Amino acid sequence: MLWFLHADTHPCDAALPAIKRALSAPHVTAGNFALRFAGDTRAARQMTWIYPKLRLLGLCYGDSGIFVRRSVYEEIGGFGAYALFEDLDLVRRLKRRGGFVHLDECITTSSRRFEHGYARVWMNWIALQVLFWAGVSPNRLARWYRYAR
Repeated sequence: MLWFLHADTHPCDAALPAIKRALSAPHVTAGNFALRFAGDTRAARQMTWIYPKLRLLGLCYGDSGIFVRRSVYEEIGGFGAYALFEDLDLVRRLKRRGGFVHLDECITTSSRRFEHGYARVWMNWIALQVLFWAGVSPNRLARWYRYAR
């Protein structure tokens, strides 16, 4: 099993047992966790509220603690060599493979990138994702993302 956590994401005590339970089912190949953004700022509260809605749309990101069976990770070629959205690309390919689950256990990540100019950062992030899903190269988007930060 491989488990990918961002450096500013902290798992709860129940996370590892939850992964073990999930992967004990033969049909489960990968998954992620519910996500809470740290802090009591407006940005943290809004992102914590928004994230479950994004999951309903099938979107999940690297900060949600993606885990995968090592054999499946190797079978699909691992992370793509992208400077941005490598997590979205990985999840897309994992879901095509089948058996992706969303665990209810909650992990906590930093809300720092949304703390200053929340609306501007959020709008830029949405625009970049729309372009990604429309087929624009993640490496090209990464150059634009540098200026949007």
